[in-house]
Amino acid sequence: MGELFLDKDISMADDFNDEDYDTVANSLYAYNVEATKGLLTKPESDIHLFLKDKSGNVVGGICCETYSYCLYIDMFWIAEKYRNKGYG
Repeated sequence: MGELFLDKDISMADDFNDEDYDTVANSLYAYNVEATKGLLTKPESDIHLFLKDKSGNVVGGICCETYSYCLYIDMFWIAEKYRNKGYG
């Protein structure tokens, strides 16, 4: 695409550099902090829970993270043998 001029003052370009990316990411973050009155500044944490059999082998697990008082599930898996038994 290169650069597309939308009008005399604005253009759209598909070339990528870290500075442009950081400008968008940091500006969005600053806007979200302002819009949520600081809620986005609350600490993040990872939560990982694993289901293990008697031998210590992992037979299931859930990997999550918290962000702004929300829980995001990244991965969830239960071995076939243990499904439909109330472990999930």
